[in-house]
Amino acid sequence: MPSHGSQSALGAGIRLGALWQATPGLDLGVSYKSRTRMGAFSGYKDEGMFVGIWVPSILSLGALLEARR
Repeated sequence: MPSHGSQSALGAGIRLGALWQATPGLDLGVSYKSRTRMGAFSGYKDEGMFVGIWVPSILSLGALLEARR
């Protein structure tokens, strides 16, 4: 497939996140990114790529445990 230089496409999705202190010394967090539909890259229509792509959703969890001094 030939190079088409820099290409761009539009897409839409959401990101949400929360962080809270569950107990003194323990913080918990969660974030979510929705599945995103990206439009087609206009420079690739000659290669038969008329459709856009889907970027998958992501769910992340995290914890921070602070050591006592």
